[in-house]
Amino acid sequence: MPDDSFDPPIDAWSRALRAWARSSLPGRNSAFRKFRRRNLGRRFDVTTTRGFRLGGIIGDSVENAVAVRGEFEPGLTKFLTAQFRESASFVDLGCNIGYFSCLFRHLQPRGRLLSIDANPRMADACRENLAANSNRAEATGVATVLHQAIGAEAGVAQLQMPKARASRGTLGDLQLDPTAIETFAVPMDTLAATFAANAMGEIEVMKIDVEGFEATVLRSAPSAVAEKLKCIVFEFSESNLQQCGATRDDFGRIEWLKLFSVASLDERDGTLHPLSAVTDHAGSEGTIVLRRR
Repeated sequence: MPDDSFDPPIDAWSRALRAWARSSLPGRNSAFRKFRRRNLGRRFDVTTTRGFRLGGIIGDSVENAVAVRGEFEPGLTKFLTAQFRESASFVDLGCNIGYFSCLFRHLQPRGRLLSIDANPRMADACRENLAANSNRAEATGVATVLHQAIGAEAGVAQLQMPKARASRGTLGDLQLDPTAIETFAVPMDTLAATFAANAMGEIEVMKIDVEGFEATVLRSAPSAVAEKLKCIVFEFSESNLQQCGATRDDFGRIEWLKLFSVASLDERDGTLHPLSAVTDHAGSEGTIVLRRR
C-alpha cells in the first residue's frame, strides 16, 4: 500500500500535528484545526482507516477529516461498513468526493454502485477516487457516477455552491452574498427514471446527503421505488431543510415510510436508537436510518 502523500509535502510541525490529531491525547481537536489552517489548499492522497485510498484538497469537512484522521463520520462509517458486508448494491446520492462510494467498492468489488452528485466538482472527484480503488482483479462490479440532481421531475435545477465550501452545494437558497456563491445549471431527473436508466433492481442500501433536499427526494419517490429499497440512510438537518423550503413535517406526509422502521444513528459508535417516526427525532441535526420492515 502506498504511503500517505501531500503535495507539496508537509513539514515536520504538520506531521507532528497530524499525529497528535490522530491520537487520543488531550488537545487533539486543537491539533486538527491547526493542521487544517497550516495546510489549507494542499492536495493529499491517503489510505483511510478502512483500507481504501482517497485523494482531495484540504479545506472542506470530508477532506479535512480524511487527510488528518483517515476517516469521516466514524459512527456512520461503522454502521455502513456492517451493512456493506452483507449488501450487493449501493446508491450514494450526494456522493461528495466518494468516501462512502469507495468504502462500498472496497468491501464489495463485485457489487453494483451508483454514485450521484449535482455538484460537478464532487462528481469528478468521486469518479477519480473510484478509479484509484478499482485496480484490483476482483473489482468487476459496475460502478457508475452521475453528475445529476434528483427531484420531482425531469428538467434543469440551479445549484448554489459556496466558493469556500464546495461540498455545501445545495438546490436551495444559501442566502449568502452573491459574490460568495457559484451557481451551476444542473440536469435533474426523478429517482424512478434514474434507477430505470441505470438498470437498478433491488437496492440494499441508499445514502442521501443532499444539503436539505432529502425531504423532496423522498416525497417525490413513488411507492414502486420505495419497494426496491431495503435500507435508507439520510442526513437530517432542520437548517438545511429550511434553505430548501422544507420542514421535518414533510417526512410525515410520505405514505410509504410506513413500510420502514425508523431509527436515529449515534454518530459516536454507530448504534441505532428506535423512533416512532422521523418527525420524532429529538435534535435539529443527525442521521436517520430507515429499514424495510
